[in-house]
Amino acid sequence: MTIRMLPIGPTFTQFKRFVRDAAKNAGKENILEIHGAKTELDKTVLEKIADPLKHMVRNSIDHGIETSEARVAAGKPAEGVISMDAYHQEGNVYIEIRDDGRGIDVAKVRDKAIKQGLLKPGDDANEDKILSMIFLPGFSTAETV
Repeated sequence: MTIRMLPIGPTFTQFKRFVRDAAKNAGKENILEIHGAKTELDKTVLEKIADPLKHMVRNSIDHGIETSEARVAAGKPAEGVISMDAYHQEGNVYIEIRDDGRGIDVAKVRDKAIKQGLLKPGDDANEDKILSMIFLPGFSTAETV
């Protein structure tokens, strides 16, 4: 089993170029910070998580981090930060992706959920229920997907 274990660092490192290119295409300035590069995972797991990680990082760039102009206007540095972190805790491996963007617009998610018939206009859904909808297959607040 130990032969199959590999550090996640090389998987995370491949995202540096992806973040740079995707940010440039989105007209934004972003950097990627990597923590926990020595955290080991099974080789098969590493292969399977690459695409979902890429999707989450792209969401940070497209939806989370504002344009440089909007960031400066909000009193933030022009360059957005995306952080990838891996660590062991209680026998599990955790991978966290964070960005220092504006956060998720709950009202926008709610409006989209109503348009898709997932909520009724008068539903008294709490914020956690509304935010959980972003994990539904095919759900997006983007105008064009």
